[in-house]
Amino acid sequence: MNKIWFKETLIWRILQQIRHKISLFMTIKDVVEHSYCGERLKVTIQDPLAKGWYDHDWPMLGEIRLLRQGRLKSGALVFDLGGHQGVVAMVLARCVGETGRVITAEPSPHNFKMILKNLDLNKISNVTALRFAIGGAEGNLEFSSGLNGTAAKVSKYGVTQVVPMITIDQLVKSHGNPQVVFLDIEGFEALALGAGRTAFNGECDFFVEVHVQTGLEAAGNKYTDVLDYFPGDQFERFVHHDDGKEPIRIEDAPDGFFEERFFLTALAK
Repeated sequence: MNKIWFKETLIWRILQQIRHKISLFMTIKDVVEHSYCGERLKVTIQDPLAKGWYDHDWPMLGEIRLLRQGRLKSGALVFDLGGHQGVVAMVLARCVGETGRVITAEPSPHNFKMILKNLDLNKISNVTALRFAIGGAEGNLEFSSGLNGTAAKVSKYGVTQVVPMITIDQLVKSHGNPQVVFLDIEGFEALALGAGRTAFNGECDFFVEVHVQTGLEAAGNKYTDVLDYFPGDQFERFVHHDDGKEPIRIEDAPDGFFEERFFLTALAK
């Protein structure tokens, strides 16, 4: 039997789903407390990915530092799109204070449940959690069931499910123009930006995780499609990899920098 063919079958995906369920069952459930970008928070740990990502202190992230130099201020409205389990949303909520608001969107039922638990644990009331995928159109999206959920178009894992999908423009109509958009949606970033042009009408800063070779191309785009939304005459642009190094100006990026996943922070001028 061809190995590649077998990995595309329903039987293989059912086995993946079983493995996923076992990993959830075997994880020791816990509540941890750490400093995330200088903010002391409690986080529910109920799966191995959350343990790896959240059961340790975070240093100040380069993108958070840059956004705080821009429009991530007290009273700001922030869209955190691709909220996972709400840790970044809670950090952003602390940054904008009681007079600010964070709208976080996460389509995975498991991760959305963890967002609600974490918000309750920390008594955070200025975050609104929505169970939606963010994409290029309103409708439904076939979504994979892994711990770090992705659109099935990008990566078909386990037994997929259909989740509701909305656009950034629709969020703007419902909640107003944001001052900050934090976008980490596993390859759908160019599609979402293309259907989110009202967010560009005001003065808005952006963070975008650009999933080069990890979903962006499967969604039908390339990294330049993302950069095109942030021309240099309108935005100060900074990039970095997930290597602990400080962001650098995009003009200073070395050869080969954009051949792998990278982070883009764009501050409106």
